[in-house]
Amino acid sequence: MKTVNSIPFIASVILLMINSGCKKVVETPPPPNTAPISNAGDDQAITLPTNTITLNGKGSTDPDNNITSYTWTKISGPSSFNIDSANIVQTQVANLIEGVYQFELKVTDAGGLFSKDTMQVMVSHEPNTPLVDIYVAGSENNIPVYWKNGQAILLDNGPSDYSGTSIAVVGSDVGVAVMRVGLWWNEYAAKYWKNGQGVQLGNYAGATSIALSGSDVYVAGYEWENTGLVAKYWKNGQSVSLSNGTTDAEATSMAIVGNDVYVAGHVNGIAKYWKNGQEVLLTDGSHQAYANSIIVVGSDIYVAGSEGGTAKYWKNGFAVPLSQGVAKSIAVVGNDVYVAGYDGNYYTYRAKYWKNGQEVLLTNGANPEIAWSVAIHSGDVYIAVTEYFFNTGNRVAKYWKNDQMVLLSSKGVANSIVVVDH
Repeated sequence: MKTVNSIPFIASVILLMINSGCKKVVETPPPPNTAPISNAGDDQAITLPTNTITLNGKGSTDPDNNITSYTWTKISGPSSFNIDSANIVQTQVANLIEGVYQFELKVTDAGGLFSKDTMQVMVSHEPNTPLVDIYVAGSENNIPVYWKNGQAILLDNGPSDYSGTSIAVVGSDVGVAVMRVGLWWNEYAAKYWKNGQGVQLGNYAGATSIALSGSDVYVAGYEWENTGLVAKYWKNGQSVSLSNGTTDAEATSMAIVGNDVYVAGHVNGIAKYWKNGQEVLLTDGSHQAYANSIIVVGSDIYVAGSEGGTAKYWKNGFAVPLSQGVAKSIAVVGNDVYVAGYDGNYYTYRAKYWKNGQEVLLTNGANPEIAWSVAIHSGDVYIAVTEYFFNTGNRVAKYWKNDQMVLLSSKGVANSIVVVDH
């Protein structure tokens, strides 16, 4: 039998096993993270009254397919806008007004790398440009606003319980007095806004009226000091007291004529006005009386208010009774005197105005409504009105132009109206 030498064979197998165990394994490193590419979408153009657009970042890409966040920001343009959800890829922007906006989209990936892109929105005025601009101050969803031709312009970014009480427009300047009210004095506060810039006036205070004169801003109101309320006004944020501390004092309206400062108000149930700090009594205190609005036309001084439950106005101190109710605002054009206000009780307030003593009902009392302010332009009568639903707490902001009602907000308040040439 042939003998086979098995030793070399066994050695070869062992060597093969040793070489196999020592084989080097090379690991391939992962590819480096690449920044995403932001795409804010195409530029857009809209024409009022359309005031809403959709921001769309769906064109954004990432080579690594790991985008983790989107952030939309307005980087230029008018102050009026409201991004619905700033941290999603596609969202709506509302409350746009005439002008050019730029919105930026920032896209970030899981590694923290990001890129940005911008898009532009051009908002044009209506083709049939109105002959007048209608401004109304108030609030919407507990945010102080004013409306210009029906478009809401926010004064705060979120609910603050402030409300615009008065508005003044001179040229390109827009001033709005705002105040916050509550059940307790520590919930009250007063401030004003001029061209989008807010100025705090005081806590435990109210701001009821605003007037612009040159670069000066005047605000009438009241403030709790020591033991009672003080009627006062602020000039550029500096307060001027009109009364001593009392339990019931309020400055409600003001007018600036040249260097003269006129302020209407009441102290302890006596209606009065002040001219450069000197008081002029309108009532004697025999009936509870309030002075709510003042204007100066030439050499004549008109004050609207109420006494003993009767709406009235005073011309140079002489009373002109109107009818049952309360007068809140007055306007005079030529020989015509317009007064806005209301009558009825708490649940049946009827908004109305009087022209030369003849009343014009705007509502029937089915829901309580108050006419807070009147403005006259080119023979047209504009009235700011708020409708109240006391059972639900809801309020509706609107204004009337002659006999036509214009809805501003189904959850808002309209307190003051101004109409100027466009």
